[in-house]
Amino acid sequence: MQQLLDHKGGYNDGTNPKYAAALDPTYSMRQIGQALGHVVNGKLDVAHYMYGQPLQFAPGTDSAYSNYGYLLLGLVLMFGPVLWLVLSSFKSAAALNEFPPQLLPYGQATVTLPGK
Repeated sequence: MQQLLDHKGGYNDGTNPKYAAALDPTYSMRQIGQALGHVVNGKLDVAHYMYGQPLQFAPGTDSAYSNYGYLLLGLVLMFGPVLWLVLSSFKSAAALNEFPPQLLPYGQATVTLPGK
């Protein structure tokens, strides 16, 4: 992810003359939609299209401006919290035995803490 943010991800939007310019995915929605066969609905469609495109240089070896890194960062920020929530909801067998899932609590318990 850091290489994409530093413009070292292997994509070139045309600013580095050493490499052939690829399309800038953030400004090529019509072309991407035609290649995918449907209207581009968002960042996931663009990322799906770009996944199939060749890199212009090996990642980390050079630098060339590309908006694609920021598009992917937006995807991570969008889906990161959801992924964290899903992964953190898995519990081990011991945790399920200690805190079994239930819709409503069975009863109220009073606990006395030391020092109170």
